[in-house]
Amino acid sequence: MMHYASARTQDRIVAAPLYDSDTERLQVYILSDFTDVAGGGRIGVDVGWTWYDFDGHALSSPRHEVVTMSGLDARLVYDVSTRPSDAHFDAATRGGYLHVVVAFDLDGIPPPPPPGDDDQRPRRHRHRRANEHFLSPASLRHAPLRDPGLGITPIPPAPPDDGWRFDVHCAGPGVAAWVSVEHPDDVVGYFAEILAGATQEVPSIGFWMRPGETRRLRFQMASRSSPSSSSQRPPPAVPWWERVKVRSMWDSMAS
Repeated sequence: MMHYASARTQDRIVAAPLYDSDTERLQVYILSDFTDVAGGGRIGVDVGWTWYDFDGHALSSPRHEVVTMSGLDARLVYDVSTRPSDAHFDAATRGGYLHVVVAFDLDGIPPPPPPGDDDQRPRRHRHRRANEHFLSPASLRHAPLRDPGLGITPIPPAPPDDGWRFDVHCAGPGVAAWVSVEHPDDVVGYFAEILAGATQEVPSIGFWMRPGETRRLRFQMASRSSPSSSSQRPPPAVPWWERVKVRSMWDSMAS
């Protein structure tokens, strides 16, 4: 899980939700580490955030803001007190979590065109990249979590991609907090996802899901081990993709 959290927070542009439990104040910053923006250019960043309760219902209308970043930059986009006396915030008293999504365009140069292509010049293209962040101000130890009814369905590879995909379902009645998808130890790789509105994959587990939500992950396999001739352990009778498991905080707290 920590590897995925590190990948999420080390993207070129990320959201940084900060909660101070002493002052009960929540702030969300957008951070950029683009040191190579030419000519003092600007980067437009779409930021959206929504509060949900632990049953998956929106506590407020979704908020959206376009932030202009100037390379190496930090911008405050949300600053709120979570005290019950604050009329603009009731998630703390009703129980809830914040979901922040950041999206931005990234220019790049694709691989060289195939032999026989008349135009051999590199063609610049634009990628839409997105990442997401979650925060619950209240301790989940006292949160009214309920069984999220998690399930997972393997999807066989389809040309031209040879990777397995997995649909993760949240049937409810509760939200799934910090979903972890775990592959068996005889394969090595990671799970990735194209978030809504993006064109590039990002490593993705450790997210929250609402009842009725489905997320499709692709497994990027790095290697697959095979039992040696001297191994006393027989090969698994069940294929690796049927041994992928999904769990959330509910499983840890209920066990």
